[in-house]
Amino acid sequence: LIFAIDITQVYYKELYLRQSEMLDELDQFSRTLVGEFNNLLTIIVPNISLLRTSLRAEHPYQIQLASMEKAAQRSSNLIRKFLNYDLEDFEIPEQGSLNKMVKAYTMLLKNEKPPEVAIKTQLDSGLKAITYYPLRLRQLLKILIDNSLAALKDRESPEIQFITTYINHRKSGILRGKKFYLPAGEYAELCIRDNGSGISEQSLPQVFKPFYSTKIKNEGVGLGLFIAYNIVKDMKGEIFIDSKIGEYTAVYVYLPIRQKKPVETPVVETEKKTRASKKTQPTILVVDDEYNIRSMMKEIMEMYGFKVYTAGNGRDGVDVYLRRKDEIDLVILDMVMPVMDGRAAFIEIKKINPKQKIFIISGYSQREDLDEILREGADGFMRKPFQVHEISQKVKEILKLDN
Repeated sequence: LIFAIDITQVYYKELYLRQSEMLDELDQFSRTLVGEFNNLLTIIVPNISLLRTSLRAEHPYQIQLASMEKAAQRSSNLIRKFLNYDLEDFEIPEQGSLNKMVKAYTMLLKNEKPPEVAIKTQLDSGLKAITYYPLRLRQLLKILIDNSLAALKDRESPEIQFITTYINHRKSGILRGKKFYLPAGEYAELCIRDNGSGISEQSLPQVFKPFYSTKIKNEGVGLGLFIAYNIVKDMKGEIFIDSKIGEYTAVYVYLPIRQKKPVETPVVETEKKTRASKKTQPTILVVDDEYNIRSMMKEIMEMYGFKVYTAGNGRDGVDVYLRRKDEIDLVILDMVMPVMDGRAAFIEIKKINPKQKIFIISGYSQREDLDEILREGADGFMRKPFQVHEISQKVKEILKLDN
């Protein structure tokens, strides 16, 4: 007597959960590491600007300082790219047709691709609307197409297919005809398939890891699919890859269909004059756990004529605000701090004074946290590191001060 149990569902669910957990841990580690680098660059970049400002334009050190400033800015740009921050920080999500995005992108692609590569589309006319970030979705398409074009080099009759399908996955499990586990839900499925060189079975589990690449050295750093994974996760979706070496690669993206309105930016009533504009010396409270950043921000703001108080964590920031609330025009608040983080401090300060202007700075906050705090009434956000003129200009805009 033989008993057999089909463990296919269990196997692919375990595979999905293990990969999701591993990639989420990598993402969190990367964000933390990037945040620490951004804090260091936030000390370096503005201080170089301050040094250059304090020296005569013809001073011989200006050349070296300009070179240092350029290198620091390149480091900042690389870090932003690593976590997909090179796009608009607060792009407004939209509701619309995935088919429309694919059509627009394939039209553009036809003018940019090698002439021998054929582009084919098979779009589901019954596809429901999705909520998505337009710039991020375009970058996702670019990453996937760049990979396909690289895989199609020297192939006979090279082609890329774009296929969209409405998926109503009523129960979590293996999707019919596929080899991966998908949580229950309604999805717009996008499949980008090429008949290129393919990916080996051994490499498939590694492709979403940062710095993993099958390309020849110096042809890529292995961040593309890691960024693609994060873009899809930002939109609460799933991404999988199926491939056979020497035959094809198919990337499947599942974006959830949600019947809800896009996030709206908070509407702030315009005031003809603010309290700050009536005072000869507006007052700012800077709350950041990095001493060097606090002291540098204090120096910058005082250089532009502001009176400045500082605090080293959210709890101390709220205490200072309680004592000085009648004179503070603007709170500059870091998001990630010990004792009490920026979000908790924001809530406490808004309880004390709902009209208080609060400006958020951060090196590594999650998009969801930042979107939420803006919806709740924050007056702006700037990602670390920043230039002296950028932070001063933003402060003047918020306080409606003349330049």
